[in-house]
Amino acid sequence: MQTDKHVYQVFKHYPKAALEFASWEAKGPYRMESIAVKALERTADGVILSEDSTEPITVLEVQFQPSDTIYTRMVVEMALLQEAHQFPDVRGIIIFARNTMDPQTPPWHRLIQAVYLEEVLEEREAVHGVDPLVAVFKPLLEKDVGKLEMEAASHYRILQRDEQLTPKQSEGLAEVFVSWLLERLHDKSASEIAMILDLPNLKDTHAGKELYSEGIEQGIEQGIEQGIEQGIERGIERAVIMMLEARFECELEADLHRTIVEALPEEALHTVLREAHQFPNLTTAARRIRELAEPTSR
Repeated sequence: MQTDKHVYQVFKHYPKAALEFASWEAKGPYRMESIAVKALERTADGVILSEDSTEPITVLEVQFQPSDTIYTRMVVEMALLQEAHQFPDVRGIIIFARNTMDPQTPPWHRLIQAVYLEEVLEEREAVHGVDPLVAVFKPLLEKDVGKLEMEAASHYRILQRDEQLTPKQSEGLAEVFVSWLLERLHDKSASEIAMILDLPNLKDTHAGKELYSEGIEQGIEQGIEQGIEQGIERGIERAVIMMLEARFECELEADLHRTIVEALPEEALHTVLREAHQFPNLTTAARRIRELAEPTSR
C-alpha cells in the first residue's frame, strides 16, 4: 500500500495532529510545507510552521519501512533547516508505523520524539472513540478486513460530518481514506466500494474522480506487468480489460471478456487501448471490439 505519501497528506491537511500525537502542546494555527534542503539536494516533506513566530519549527518524518539511518538523516536535516532559517528553535518527530521499526540510535533518539502510530491511535480511540484522526487511518491499520469493510461507511461519515474539520480538511482526509480503502479491498469493484460507503456513485466524490483517473493508468501498468510474466499479448489483454472496467465502472460481461481474450490479435488490442478514451459508453466499446474481432473469427 501507499503509506508514507498518504500519511504526509493526512498531516498536511491536519498538521496539528502530529503535535498531538507527540503529546506536545498544539496552539496553532499551523501549516505543513515541503522545503528544499539545498545542501542535501533533497526536500523535507513535512515541515510544520506556526503563525506564532515564537513556536519552534517542527520537522516531521514518516517511516513505515525499517531504516538504520533515519535518526542521523533527521538530525542533519534539522540542523540545515535551522541554519537556513536563521537559527530558530527546531524540533523533530518521527512517526513509525510501530515500535519494532524504531532503531533508537543513540544519542539522537533522545533528541527526537518517536511516535508509534498503532499505539497512539489505539490510545486515542480508547479515550475519544473513533474521531476523524482514528477513522482516517482505519484502512491502513485495521488488521481484520471483514471488520474494516463492515465499519467503513461509519468511518467515512465521521470524516465527512465531524464539526472540528473544515470542508477542505474533510475532503482531504476522505480522499486519503478512500485511496487506502480501495487498496485494502482490492477485490471489490468501484460500484461495490460505493455501496460499502453508502454512496450513489464513487465517481461523484472528489477522491473518486482522481482515483478513476489513476485507475485507468494503473490498469495499463498492471496489465503490462502481468504481461512480463505471462507473455506480452496476455498483458495487453489484461490492460484492455482493466482500462474498460475502470472507465465504465463495471465488470465486463463474460462474452465481451472472452472476445478480448480469445478473438483479438495483438494489433487489435493496441487499437482498443488507443481508442478507449473516445468510447462514450460500454455498448460502443463492445461494438468496436467485435468489429475488430470479426476478421479473425471468420
